[in-house]
Amino acid sequence: MKKIIWIIILHVALCGEIFSQKTDYKNTEWQKNQIKFSPLRIFNWYTPGLELSYQRNYGKYASQISIAYLTAIVDNVYIFTYGDLRSDETFHGYCLNFEEKFFFPKVAKHNMRTFISSEIGYNNIDTKRERTFAPIDVNGKLDEANQYSLNNKMNRQSIIFNVKVGMEFRAKQLTLEWGAGLGFKHQNVQYFDKRTPTDQPVFDEEDIISDFCEKEGRYFIPNFPITFKIGYAF
Repeated sequence: MKKIIWIIILHVALCGEIFSQKTDYKNTEWQKNQIKFSPLRIFNWYTPGLELSYQRNYGKYASQISIAYLTAIVDNVYIFTYGDLRSDETFHGYCLNFEEKFFFPKVAKHNMRTFISSEIGYNNIDTKRERTFAPIDVNGKLDEANQYSLNNKMNRQSIIFNVKVGMEFRAKQLTLEWGAGLGFKHQNVQYFDKRTPTDQPVFDEEDIISDFCEKEGRYFIPNFPITFKIGYAF
């Protein structure tokens, strides 16, 4: 957790150094503060939950902090991962994101503006359900002949870095934001309650996403963020 805090501090410091330069850009039509809700997070196919954000505008820059409580709110939200949300499965965690935005002055209007941003985040998620495991044989491969199933807890921690582009719209106090981008996650996935610590999960051949995102260990995977937020400006 200390590493996460230092990474966030470094990100804020670097953005602050870059964005501390004086500018004559002013957009008086946009209020300084925004509180936002992310409806897409409810239907997120892999990390669903409830997400709120606070954004502070200053000139052609803005800082946004987002906090999400991750839990399966809508049934079958795992349709692309497990086929359906199992009745015996538990899923919960949290997400913390910090995003620094730069708005392009030449395309800004009184009710629309375009931005590019850098975002850093941290996810910590626990899931518990029945999973299949197998020991590792002398050749370093799964010994599926001796596989077994048990009710198992998995912890997945992710450090996320994204670069996004997007737009913000306003109608009096109402604001809308959308954005999309490209980034990566550094994952740390751990499985507990196995018969032996070296046993590995066995994924179905069609379960490509779990095989890609839920392998045990530390590794990098690409990330493709898409955001849509509804907010209130004041």
